[in-house]
Amino acid sequence: MKLILLVFLLMGGLGFIVDWITRQLEGVKGIIEILKKLKPLLNIFVYGTGGLILFWITYIPIFKLLDFLVLFMLFGAVICSLIELGYGILFNKILNLNLWYYATEIKIGSKTIKLNIMGQVDIIHFILWGFISIPVFWLSNLIK
Repeated sequence: MKLILLVFLLMGGLGFIVDWITRQLEGVKGIIEILKKLKPLLNIFVYGTGGLILFWITYIPIFKLLDFLVLFMLFGAVICSLIELGYGILFNKILNLNLWYYATEIKIGSKTIKLNIMGQVDIIHFILWGFISIPVFWLSNLIK
């Protein structure tokens, strides 16, 4: 039980920090304004859930193949992005909480290519999920 709480808090904390940094870069007024709204605390739940699921997956026999860090990072990015997409649809589309909206896109000539899915997941956070998966990989290997 302590281990589950540790993984949840570790991923929740890392997720909150990453979310806070990206919001600062987008011009949000600061962490005090974020905490006043309390909505970003749900992000801790999103990241914590993602971390727990990744951690549990490392104990499924078929995923022993993920002992290679790069594969685990890719797998972590995919799984956590799917979790973020699910929570994004629930929180932002169904409940209208508007916790996040990623409008990442690039322009190539006259074409604009969106690098997000419904504004709920984007390529930047996909990559960040991969890097955030490293502590889970490290922790699961440490425990094994």
